Amino acid sequence: MQNRAKSRSLFLWLLTACLALSTALTGTSAMAAPGPGQSFLFLQPGFTQAIYGVAVMATGAGMAGPAFAPNGDPLVVECVTPLHDRPLIRFLGASTTIVNSTVIHDTMTLPSNGGCGLMNHPNGALYTATDRGVVKLDANTGAPLLGPFGGPGLSTGIAVDPQTGNLVFQSGTGGFDFGTISAVDPALTTLSTFSKVFFGNSIISAMAFDPTGNYLFVSTVSPRRVTILNRSGVAVNAVPISSTTARPVGIAIHAGAIVFAVTNNDDGTMTRFDFPGNDFTQPPTQRVFASGGFGGPFPGNGHVQVGPDGCLYLSQGQTRYDNGVVDDTHHHSLVQICARGGVADNITLTPATQHAPAGTPQTVTATVRDVLGCRLVCCLKRRQN
Repeated sequence: MQNRAKSRSLFLWLLTACLALSTALTGTSAMAAPGPGQSFLFLQPGFTQAIYGVAVMATGAGMAGPAFAPNGDPLVVECVTPLHDRPLIRFLGASTTIVNSTVIHDTMTLPSNGGCGLMNHPNGALYTATDRGVVKLDANTGAPLLGPFGGPGLSTGIAVDPQTGNLVFQSGTGGFDFGTISAVDPALTTLSTFSKVFFGNSIISAMAFDPTGNYLFVSTVSPRRVTILNRSGVAVNAVPISSTTARPVGIAIHAGAIVFAVTNNDDGTMTRFDFPGNDFTQPPTQRVFASGGFGGPFPGNGHVQVGPDGCLYLSQGQTRYDNGVVDDTHHHSLVQICARGGVADNITLTPATQHAPAGTPQTVTATVRDVLGCRLVCCLKRRQN
């Protein structure tokens, strides 16, 4: 009993120390710690939400992207005509401000040649789909490196093929020329066709490959559905959105033992698609992942990407702060959704049940995961008595 009480006391000491360190590292006080996010009035249990940052957008413009700088800072672009030469907006992970009782990351603007689609590549570069073609950008500075190449892009969607490294995007010249998904190599020297299955009036909003690269998920706002293509560019599944009001404007794939897709919709909802046995050729179960959020103008607004921290980052056409204050339609928000529990659920004490002989030095490690967006490990050597 005495040893157990000492272990409990040590645990509480470590927790207090880790949380204090977290506060010191983030430069925030306990009063300024992120509260329960209010961007969506409903979010599926097991996930948390927080506003990462807010940016002012012009009337009719959307917050497109997001992508990420080498240090993990999110990058977005204001999607408004002309769909090229757009500067990037960078949210600074190391700099925050308190607005309406909400921790907001500050921003800086990077001159660039951005379009409405942004995508990180394994080679470390950033690629964007513009109305003049695909452009390669420096992921840290936004500076153009190559392109444009591949002809005009008509959508905000661009994705990296995990098997070839090629960039796929919707190409065409407008009118009825909307039906081609093209592919370019990372060096922007070779153009090929990935698929022509879409009719001329199919307006593609976003694309994402499954983790294997065997399937490409394509969301369209007209018709309102998610179409799944195999590697031959053939449609193996076409899933109409069950909601009568939602148009999917962003799509992402959750990897893991259970792979599912989520769409961000222009009516302020998100839809989750679960496929039986991870078989993407079968009809999925659809359910509301989130609701009560903010839609926004298409194209551009509502994009969603998985960040380097494993969380979803998505744009909203307005901002609802943690204290419930709603900003005007020019203040768009970047929302972070993570699979997390509370503080107690995010602490692992190691060793949890080991008992060493009396007098044996022992190191106990308390790992605090995803507290204030950090992962902290605090260690203390003690002598087991």
